[in-house]
Amino acid sequence: MMFCRYSGCTKVDVESDSQLLIRMITRQMERDAILEGVLFDIDFLAMHFDFVKFRFVPQDGNLAAHAVASFATKHGGKLFLG
Repeated sequence: MMFCRYSGCTKVDVESDSQLLIRMITRQMERDAILEGVLFDIDFLAMHFDFVKFRFVPQDGNLAAHAVASFATKHGGKLFLG
């Protein structure tokens, strides 16, 4: 989301294979206190877009995102595309 924000995007679709996380972000379930800081950051970033959609996508339907996340994890946890 930060990359999208700094790139000037106004509409963002965020997909995750974590159904619990998506449900917490969209307030469909009670937020875990341990994740509250991260969820606050997500909410803050989301305010900067005209449109944001968070959706659950099973891992086998989200192979490209899984490959990018795996690559970033193997290389110090940071990945900047640009």
